[in-house]
Amino acid sequence: MSVNERRFPFRELALSWVWALLIFLFSASVALAFNSLRSNGLPLFRRAPFDLYTDCPELSGELPVISVAKLPVGASKVVYMDARMALPHIMERIPGALFMPMYPIDLPDFSPLKTLPKGTWIVVYGSDKLSSNKRLVTALMGQTVRGVYLLEGGLGAWKAAGRPTVKTRIPMAKVADIHPGEVLFVDARDEDAALREQISGALNVPFDTTLPPEAKTLEKLKLSALQIIVYDGGESKNGSPSLALGVAADLMARGCAKVAVMEGGVIAWKAAGKTLVPGKGGDQ
Repeated sequence: MSVNERRFPFRELALSWVWALLIFLFSASVALAFNSLRSNGLPLFRRAPFDLYTDCPELSGELPVISVAKLPVGASKVVYMDARMALPHIMERIPGALFMPMYPIDLPDFSPLKTLPKGTWIVVYGSDKLSSNKRLVTALMGQTVRGVYLLEGGLGAWKAAGRPTVKTRIPMAKVADIHPGEVLFVDARDEDAALREQISGALNVPFDTTLPPEAKTLEKLKLSALQIIVYDGGESKNGSPSLALGVAADLMARGCAKVAVMEGGVIAWKAAGKTLVPGKGGDQ
């Protein structure tokens, strides 16, 4: 067998690889071209405003700051935005402040900005410890919103200046006073716990400080005319607020009406001889 004959299989194999590569490139080009022409084409990369486990967005070097003394009392063209999570927002806030929580891995809903008249000042306050106030100002400036200021000293400075605040109490409900057919239950535990067992008909809205509630479930709760009863496992770890309080505050801050927390959660429900059922999962 000659040298050329011995090399021929390798040449044939190389040609096969070349043809395979050409076919792949041609197919990929056609697929990408077709996808780009579709009005609802699939995104090539997952859209995310920032990387996981990093500040969102990166803080600007210098942010415009305004003191309480420079803010006229009752000014019509000043809007306050609270960048904190729902529970502290509900417990005490500046009157009329918009709920704009700065989650670690998601941006707030900026749609309320569209209704603001031109020339409106936007004054942001929040948590200095988590820099939620600074991150919200940075995010607004990134949206080319003008007239954005960071409230110097935050809510503490506002109160020290004698300005008014609003406090909302989250209603509590005892198991004995709850009539299942007249309420809509919300399970504040994580999905796994809700799948194992839950109150019949409950919607699962897990307590989460990294993402807002699922939009479809939130819309269903807003449209409901029933009393919303939020419950959790019934135990609180290390003295921290219960999951149910956090979810109830979130729902109230987002406009849900008639929200209350069931005292004692699942523990109290079982102690009263009430039954639980397996969760359904998927779309609720």
